Amino acid sequence: TTAAVAKAKTRGPTTQLLDILRAENSRYPTTQRLDSPLNLKYAAHAVVRDPVYLDLRGNLWITRPDAPAEFDFLKAGQTDTATHLVREVVRFILWSTTAPDRRGQRAWLPHLVVDSPAGGFDLLDPTGRRHLPDTLGYRWARAQVLPDPRTGRSRIIVPTATGICAFAFDDDPAAIASAHHRLLDPAKHKPDRCAVQTSMDLQGIVAWVTDIVGGRGVKGAGVARFAPVPPAAGDASPPAYKWTDLTGKAGWPDQVAHMVPLLDGSILQIVTPDTTDPADKDKVTFSMNSVGAAATAVDERKIVRLAFELSSPDLEKREKAFAELTQYGPGITPILEKLLEESSPEARVRIEQLLKSKIEPGLGGMSLVDSRMRIVSRLADGGVICFAEQGVAIPRDADEQPQYVSPAWLSIRPGYPVQLLAPALVAELNPDKHKVIAWAQEWIVMDPVLGPQWYLGNRLEPLLKKSEREFTTFAGIDATGRWLFQSPTPAQPSSAKATDKRPATATTAPTSRATNTPTTTASRATDPARATAAAPRTLVLDPRLPDTTPRLPGWELPPSAGKVGWDKNHWPVIFIDAKPNPIPWALGESDWRVIDPAKEKVFTEPADVPVPTYP
Repeated sequence: TTAAVAKAKTRGPTTQLLDILRAENSRYPTTQRLDSPLNLKYAAHAVVRDPVYLDLRGNLWITRPDAPAEFDFLKAGQTDTATHLVREVVRFILWSTTAPDRRGQRAWLPHLVVDSPAGGFDLLDPTGRRHLPDTLGYRWARAQVLPDPRTGRSRIIVPTATGICAFAFDDDPAAIASAHHRLLDPAKHKPDRCAVQTSMDLQGIVAWVTDIVGGRGVKGAGVARFAPVPPAAGDASPPAYKWTDLTGKAGWPDQVAHMVPLLDGSILQIVTPDTTDPADKDKVTFSMNSVGAAATAVDERKIVRLAFELSSPDLEKREKAFAELTQYGPGITPILEKLLEESSPEARVRIEQLLKSKIEPGLGGMSLVDSRMRIVSRLADGGVICFAEQGVAIPRDADEQPQYVSPAWLSIRPGYPVQLLAPALVAELNPDKHKVIAWAQEWIVMDPVLGPQWYLGNRLEPLLKKSEREFTTFAGIDATGRWLFQSPTPAQPSSAKATDKRPATATTAPTSRATNTPTTTASRATDPARATAAAPRTLVLDPRLPDTTPRLPGWELPPSAGKVGWDKNHWPVIFIDAKPNPIPWALGESDWRVIDPAKEKVFTEPADVPVPTYP
């Protein structure tokens, strides 16, 4: 006779960003991710108050106390949302493949570097957990992975407070500490005012030291390279990797601001000379050095083909070939010299420019007008954005004067030729106020007033609302197309309920199985609430989740291909670009309709529109 009391449903563990949004707003207007991405201006704007890490493969790691208590390493490599919720504060992720199974297939497994409750870090993978004391001052935010294609044993390359460390994930802590290569002497330099920079070359990685903002080289700091050492003749074992100190080597300069590895194994150095004169603070010089035995053999047939394309009647093809040839150093000089005499006049001019740049190194065939240039921002891919106030001179075809561009913004990125930034991108920018960021093929300008702006080919489009201008740091774009921005303001505690029965302070100690059943060890736990309080807030623009802002219904159509007009009923008509002829579409009372031009006339001139008749 007594009515049964309905029991509240127990909320399961948080595993996706959508779970976080629905935990904070139970009326969020969707229960699953959209199959097709929305235009970014209609994407969800979600603020995450928990620690967030974007790894090198574009996976998003979010630390939550209500994340699953057991982390499934094998399942992590099979996700289609590139999202992982864990109870650990993640600092770095190394992905590697398993051994082939019976069908010859491999699985991707993550190896985690996480904060340790004992201080320092823990190395966490399917085999268990190992402690790594932070005796070197690791800078995980700028760590890279150096793959070893022969053995498959990739190495983590991580800057430290005084140098650079290269180690494999399964190395023990003593081996990791011994793999450290010091570039700074704390007795001569202040490590908190310096930053170790790295750049990947064809077989290894080079490291040098700049000031803390990355704009100028540090006098007396070291330069080193980590690369394989060729085995002795007859030795079939894999080559061993080691650090080689390049400081003081013949031809290697001091006070390097940036290094640009080239496709022939040589390295271009941008050097900032030591000066106390403010008028000379932006002066730079260029130097070129080879990495010796690591220099790769140049594909002569490819160079000949590119040189032949310098004579192409197609201007775009000529420019593309020249830009690609500028990515080589002196290694292609003998090939170009052989082709010089038999080339067309146009190609001969370009080849001579390339030969000159091998003797007097410059920036992709361009030269600075007054030898002044400064690095205004460093990019996540190891590249830099530079600004030359007096501009650059760009060589042109035979019998033409160089083209001068002043001022000049330049992009120097791995895998790309040195290039000028588009005028529509930088026309209104001030290098002292604006920051230009490149992420893959996307360009973003951080404006102190308008916030982040997205370059759309002919204009800059604001990305955030006025209420979101506090998110002043661009954190990246993940593998699913989500854009991340961070605020320097620490986050408030997570909305995860304190009544959650799961152990909020427990961490995982996995067994050796990839589909592990972890054991819980509360004494080794980190405090997620404390980590959340110290973490910056992250704004996520997710195109596969809808924005909650109410909007009127509408259509989003491409610009009309050519003219616009009216149909016989005086409704507007646009032309959709199609082959062989554009197709006219007319707007009706409730939708769009396709017009057959053979059956119905479209009026594109106001004088041709019939005068409407009224009853």
